[in-house]
Amino acid sequence: MRATQRASFAQVLRIVLSLAIIGYGLWTSNWVGLLGLVTLFSALSGTCPLVVRFPSRH
Repeated sequence: MRATQRASFAQVLRIVLSLAIIGYGLWTSNWVGLLGLVTLFSALSGTCPLVVRFPSRH
């Protein structure tokens, strides 16, 4: 798998999980859904502040 395919898979996964968190927050009328908005913005912008960058060994 190429790096761009891995990046797009991770981005799609983050979008799906974000939508699930938002849906859960709406379903339970809970503030947890706001966390989904933050992660959705992160996924759509293509950056993730929680990613730990390790040096490549290639």
